[in-house]
Amino acid sequence: IIARMLAGHTSTPDDCWFAIWEGNTVLDDIRDSTPTAEINGYNYFLLRGPGSRVTDTYVGIAPNICWPADHSWCLVRHFDFPCVYFGGSQQSVTDLLRLPDIEAWPAHVDQVITADNDQLNSS
Repeated sequence: IIARMLAGHTSTPDDCWFAIWEGNTVLDDIRDSTPTAEINGYNYFLLRGPGSRVTDTYVGIAPNICWPADHSWCLVRHFDFPCVYFGGSQQSVTDLLRLPDIEAWPAHVDQVITADNDQLNSS
C-alpha cells in the first residue's frame, strides 16, 4: 500500500535508489561488487530498482534510505532507531498520513526519536 501511494508521487516509479548501511556484516558478499556512498558520515551500499520494492528487505535488512531518481520524496530509517522519516511534497505527506495500515504523524526537525518518546506505544 505504501509503494502504490509513493508511486503516485514520482515521475520515476520504476527507478529508485536504496541505500543500506554497509556496517551490516551479512552484506559482505556484495562488498566488492556494489557501489557505495558516504551520506552524513556513514557509508552505504547503493542498490537500484523499482519503487515497488520500497518496503522489501535485502537478506532481511530494510534499506536505510530510499528515493526515486527524480528526488520527489525520500524515506529515511536510521539503523539504530525504531522509526522511518518521510520527506516529500505536502500532498505526498498528507497521503501518507491517511494510510490506514501504518502508524504515522507529522514530525519536526527538533523532535526526539528514541523509543522513550513514542507517544503511541509507550508502556
